[in-house]
Amino acid sequence: MTYTNHDKAECAHREVGQRKRVYPRFVAGGQMTPAFAARQLELMTEIRNDYRRLAQADAAAATPSLDLQPATLEPPEWAYRAVDAYWTHQNEPLSGRLSNEFRRRMAFAVHAAILATPVTNTEAPGPADHGVQPGLAVDTCAPD
Repeated sequence: MTYTNHDKAECAHREVGQRKRVYPRFVAGGQMTPAFAARQLELMTEIRNDYRRLAQADAAAATPSLDLQPATLEPPEWAYRAVDAYWTHQNEPLSGRLSNEFRRRMAFAVHAAILATPVTNTEAPGPADHGVQPGLAVDTCAPD
């Protein structure tokens, strides 16, 4: 079985608590010296802290960052064409009805939806693989 750094950090945290409760009794009963108890507790605390740092790094690496500059963040042209084709199909002309910012956000949404849709066949993905309805000018929705 594989354990994550988060799992290991939680386990080490429980162990630190256990040692804080048990070691004073061991020292009082003469089963452990105070120096040895303190060293073992410090060591387990460091192990816990190390795993916490690793778990935080894992979480940061798994979380997509949105720290991109707006000038470099632009949806592909085919996503804009898909938005235009959709609005044209709905008999709502784009001129004067959609702002450029709204079109841009819609294009991002189209791009994200297509990237998130799994391809279930072994052939090259096409519009049909992404749930594009027939009659929506699918040739304008295909990636460049």
